[in-house]
Amino acid sequence: MVAGWNTQPSRIGGVDAEYLATLSEDATPVILAALPRLDTLKRATLLDSRTKGAGLEAEDWRSATLSRFLAGRSLRNSVP
Repeated sequence: MVAGWNTQPSRIGGVDAEYLATLSEDATPVILAALPRLDTLKRATLLDSRTKGAGLEAEDWRSATLSRFLAGRSLRNSVP
């Protein structure tokens, strides 16, 4: 919900990519959907946070979550 509000088309000029990059894996599908509307620097910041910094790869099966699974699936389907 937070990511959806912060990526609204009326707010695109004011999107705070550094803040969005700190959100959990739950925000990944919404953030990926907003990428085409963002400038190159903000897009790179968010992609980097979603792929490297988001910790999508569970270290152990006991730390696996539905959020990580859905975020990973969104990334695999969205990023070439």
